[in-house]
Amino acid sequence: MKPNRETAINLAEMAHNAGATVIFGGPDPTSNPEVYLLNPVVDLIVHHEGELTLVELLDILLEQERYQPKIKTMEGIAYLDELGEVVVNPRRPYILNLDELPLPARDLINMKNYLDVWREHHGYTSVTISVARGCPYGCKWCESAVHGQDFRLRSPESVVAEVKSLMEIYEIDRLRVVDDVDGIDRQWIEEWARVAETEEAVVLFEPLYESKRLDVPLLDIRDSL
Repeated sequence: MKPNRETAINLAEMAHNAGATVIFGGPDPTSNPEVYLLNPVVDLIVHHEGELTLVELLDILLEQERYQPKIKTMEGIAYLDELGEVVVNPRRPYILNLDELPLPARDLINMKNYLDVWREHHGYTSVTISVARGCPYGCKWCESAVHGQDFRLRSPESVVAEVKSLMEIYEIDRLRVVDDVDGIDRQWIEEWARVAETEEAVVLFEPLYESKRLDVPLLDIRDSL
C-alpha cells in the first residue's frame, strides 16, 4: 500500500542487490505501476488479483528468460519494454469462486512470535482473515483497486472451516476481518453465524478501530450491524 511504499522499495533494493528478481503487487503498484517500474531495482508488476498470474509468471521466470513472448502477452503483468516504456497488460479476470483459493500458508511463518507480541501489547491474541473481495460502491479509489467493484464472498462453510482451524491450532482469542467492506449481505452473515454455532467455531470479533461495542461474539454480530 502507498504508506508502505518507501519501506517496500528499500526491501526491493536489498533483494535486487542480492541478485533476486523483484516483483511487486498490491494496491499501490496496481494503481501506480510506473512509480515502481521506473525504479531500477524493480523488475515486474503483478497487478490486480495476483494468485494465478504469479504462479504462471514464476513458471516462466524459472526458464531464465525474462522477456519471453509469454510474459509480454500475459494478463495481469506490467513491465518495461526494451525501450524503457511502461507496458501494462490487461488485468486477469477476477476469481469468482473464492473457495477455490487455498488458505493462507500460516505454517510458513513463526505464528508463535506474532501471537506473543500481539498478546504482550493488547492482552489477547488475534488473527486476520478475509471472507470477501471487491467493493460494490462508487468511490474513485475502488475503480482501480486490486479486487475491483465485483463483490464476491467465500461460502460460510469455507470461512467457518478456517476459523475452526485457527481456534484449534493457534488457540486465538479474537478474529479480525480485513476486507474492504463487511456486512453487505445480511443473509450471508446470518448463515455464517448458524454454521459457526453448529461447528463450534464461535469467536470474538476484533474491530478495525477501537470500539468495545463491536467486540461481540460471532453469533451476536447482527446486533452491531
